[in-house]
Amino acid sequence: MRMRAGLAALMLASCASYQPKPLDLAPVPLVDGAAITGRQVPWTMEEIAALAVAHDPDLVAARAARGADEASILAAGILPNPSLSLSDAFVLSGPGAVAAWSVGISQDVKSLLTYRSRQVAAKAGVRQADADLVWQEWQVIGLARLLVVDLVEGARLRGELAGLQVRLEERLARSRAGLAEGQQTVADVATDLAAASDGAGTLADLDRKLAGERHDLALLLGLPPDAGVRLAGNLAVPEVSEAEIGALREGIADRRPDLIALRFGYQAQDATLRGQILAQFPALALGLTRAKDNTGVQSVGPDVTMDLPIFDRNQGGVAVARATREQLYAEFEARLAAARSQIVALADDQDRLWAELARARADRAALGAVSDGVDRALRAGDLDERAAVEQLAAQSARAQAVILTEQSLLEQQVALATLTGAGMPAVKMELP
Repeated sequence: MRMRAGLAALMLASCASYQPKPLDLAPVPLVDGAAITGRQVPWTMEEIAALAVAHDPDLVAARAARGADEASILAAGILPNPSLSLSDAFVLSGPGAVAAWSVGISQDVKSLLTYRSRQVAAKAGVRQADADLVWQEWQVIGLARLLVVDLVEGARLRGELAGLQVRLEERLARSRAGLAEGQQTVADVATDLAAASDGAGTLADLDRKLAGERHDLALLLGLPPDAGVRLAGNLAVPEVSEAEIGALREGIADRRPDLIALRFGYQAQDATLRGQILAQFPALALGLTRAKDNTGVQSVGPDVTMDLPIFDRNQGGVAVARATREQLYAEFEARLAAARSQIVALADDQDRLWAELARARADRAALGAVSDGVDRALRAGDLDERAAVEQLAAQSARAQAVILTEQSLLEQQVALATLTGAGMPAVKMELP
């Protein structure tokens, strides 16, 4: 009895204990917002990207899940406990003079056969999670860069639209004054009113878009939605030259974290398939039993317990594991082909946008040369105000086209940098 009590105490001492940890529902600031919003020097694009990687709530949560991934390796490396059997048989009646008892210990052998496969699968799964986390960081950096581009270029576009809107409002005011004096017609005022109204609507739409992008950037940085962040006007997007495109396209499987994660996932599933094939071995437990019957005769000998593989030979487990491996193989091949095609497509788009930008700049320069004398002609009376404002509107439209094309080009450069890893953190792991 004392032996059993001591054994029970030993087993309880090695067990983990439960400690409750209730959720904290009080809002906790993730970052020091004053240090970010109160900085006097504007934040550059790469500084914003670094802040986003450090403080994005989704990335913070993903890093917190890293402990669960490591725990899977621990779980895969733990062998099943040996089994201990005890029995007592007290004599109630009959010729027996003593109580019978037996003690046996046995170990599952099948789990030893699949131990290596489980370890490989667990380690590859953790490295897959690491690569997925780096890929998530790439996406956050790309999103941060894109928001900075849109906000900075959007501010430039707003300045152009706001300047034109001032001229349209001034023309509308003079048209209304001319109508009161009998020098303008209702049709003239209606035309000017429509132009000013359209301009105000365009400006309001842009303001809503910029407000949404500012909110998105604040969320990415872990700040309140209404937090304002000063951004530097110089946009230094990491560029990928044409000479680098070919090499990046061919070596993308060794560079892109999402593709490396898929390779780790395939390795884990391959190890799982090997484990399932080894699991076809019948369940086998080997042990040793010592016993004494009620006549006092003692015995000792081996104990073997084995399943008879008549119905279940783990056919289902092998089939599922093999099909899953084929699925992952096809998924990797499709993702790799798509990644290479995306790089080529984005490079071609960049060439097209550079050509569009050259045309837009040439059109703006040509119209600007004509518009240089608009104000002089207006003051000299050689041009009426309606024609002058229309000329300025045409010039503004060309300037807007240049800004929008430059923004599109920068967005394409951000996308290409995100897909190829230009200026991105490296994947700190290698396939075994």
